[in-house]
Amino acid sequence: IGRVGKSSSRLILSICLLGGILSWTMPEHAVAALLLPILIGIVEAGGIDYRQNFGIALFLALTYGTSVGSMGTLLGGARNVLAIGIMENFSNISLSFVDWAVAGIPIAVVLMFVTFFTLRIVYPWEEIDAGKIRSELREEVEEIGPMSRDEKKAGLIFASAFVLWSIFATTVGLATIAIGGLVALVITRTITWRDIEQEMPWGIIFLYGGAVTLSQALRSAGSVEFLANGLMGFIGQKPLLIVAIFLVTVVYLSQVMSNTAATAIILPITISSLIEFGYPAQLGGYLIAMGAAMAFMLPIATPSAAMAYTSGYIEVRDLIKAGAILNVLGIITFLTFGLGWWKLLGIW
Repeated sequence: IGRVGKSSSRLILSICLLGGILSWTMPEHAVAALLLPILIGIVEAGGIDYRQNFGIALFLALTYGTSVGSMGTLLGGARNVLAIGIMENFSNISLSFVDWAVAGIPIAVVLMFVTFFTLRIVYPWEEIDAGKIRSELREEVEEIGPMSRDEKKAGLIFASAFVLWSIFATTVGLATIAIGGLVALVITRTITWRDIEQEMPWGIIFLYGGAVTLSQALRSAGSVEFLANGLMGFIGQKPLLIVAIFLVTVVYLSQVMSNTAATAIILPITISSLIEFGYPAQLGGYLIAMGAAMAFMLPIATPSAAMAYTSGYIEVRDLIKAGAILNVLGIITFLTFGLGWWKLLGIW
């Protein structure tokens, strides 16, 4: 950030891109928690007043950048892994880490730039003293210091997991590789079992397991097919219209509830409807899981939005003002570039 951020625009763009790219390697809320203290240091070093457009745009760039970046890989958000589980219940398709990345990263990159230009228009920011900010960033780097031995071990294990996910995901399985990485962290004493007991979000694991089970139960009971047939009877033989309706539904449902829950509700019906039209399950999986990431309008939508909101530099009206525009642009991007890219890949 210090090397690239030589102006207000380049600094905000770097935050948006960095947040998005890091969200390919870890959950979006973890990226937001990692970068938020740096952003607070930037605005304090630059003497940015509360309610200045630069400060608002900077924190929104982090929030939106991490959200759209989380579409890129399975690691960006648990809803992506949930989508794979639901897809496997409806078909024999098994997607790898690379399959998802190829489908998602180009769309994520396009939306990062859409986010930047939207913020540039909605919140035209002032030029700031980049020299002070770069000095602050250098001090942050010096305080962090070199990587510790445990950090190097963790980095090596994560890199190994990436490689294994890319090569053996369909044969060994994503979960098996993930558990193997966890075991390696414990064996090498990078973390302890007590760390896992205290820090592991056990409730989320049960939530996702329950969501997949609920999806399978609804399908077994015929509820999903009933709803899908009813929708098809109402709309008619217009598959692309159904795609648009489901995308819009999951985008706006994700504004007021967990995007994972929204995915669990909408995805089974979407897949069932698309299969009736002869389209593959992964089209619905990509569309709904990635579309659910566009929860831009409220602090309750995503943890990253909530964290940025607590910084005090943005208000709910700021999220709504920029988020409403981004939602529309995001939907248009998916229905044009997204579907076109997936068509080129032979997904549908």
